[in-house]
Amino acid sequence: MTLGVSTARPLAGDAASDNNAAAAAMLDQVRSEGIAAADIQTSQTSLTPVFDQRDGAKIKGFTASNRIILRLRDLPKVGGIIGRLVGKGANNLEGVEFVVEHPEAMLDKLRADATRDAFSKARVYTGAAGVKLGRILQIMPESASPAPVFRAMKSTAAASDAASVPLSPGTQTLEARVRISWEITP
Repeated sequence: MTLGVSTARPLAGDAASDNNAAAAAMLDQVRSEGIAAADIQTSQTSLTPVFDQRDGAKIKGFTASNRIILRLRDLPKVGGIIGRLVGKGANNLEGVEFVVEHPEAMLDKLRADATRDAFSKARVYTGAAGVKLGRILQIMPESASPAPVFRAMKSTAAASDAASVPLSPGTQTLEARVRISWEITP
């Protein structure tokens, strides 16, 4: 999941200082949730001027922001973690992505199944055509990677007593496809 904190103030130093304090509180909460350091990544930090809408050359303040990416593995706890992070100052929730962890073993089985299926179909086609399969000329995997499921969420105001955020991961689909070319013999 990607989330962060943004702070707008008239002075750059105040925006940066206040936002750094809010980001530190957010990271302290993340660590108190038992999330491993390897699963916490700062993905963005910025300090940008905010220009007056009427006079585009006039700076009316500054916005500081920090964004982190968290890898969470215990789905039933994710909604509560989000709620507690909002309570600690997170005010930008940019999305939750559900992915299959360590899919290679499953993908290898699917690749083997796809190859067996290609052989089976090729035998049907060649049998119907009255020819036989010869030697394999080429085996090419076709792209079929899982599409991540995104649940985009934006929050612009933090509440100190934020409730658990309801999440529904849906279903992840893994698939493998293969293209095999054979010589055909009479």
